[in-house]
Amino acid sequence: MVIFEDYGVEIILKDGRYYIRYDAGRIAIIYDEIEITKEEAERAQLGPEYATKIILYYQNIRMGLI
Repeated sequence: MVIFEDYGVEIILKDGRYYIRYDAGRIAIIYDEIEITKEEAERAQLGPEYATKIILYYQNIRMGLI
């Protein structure tokens, strides 16, 4: 269930877990979905700068930078 949708991101609650979904594509629309904590879900709703920081944090983990 989508619990928040604004500035290009959606916060989703699925089976008691929170996810942030965003457009990860450049030319084509390609959605990516990352599992986040409840606290991160609440913080991402405060503004696009918070959502971006959360997305970048998890992207860096995926790429092995953190």
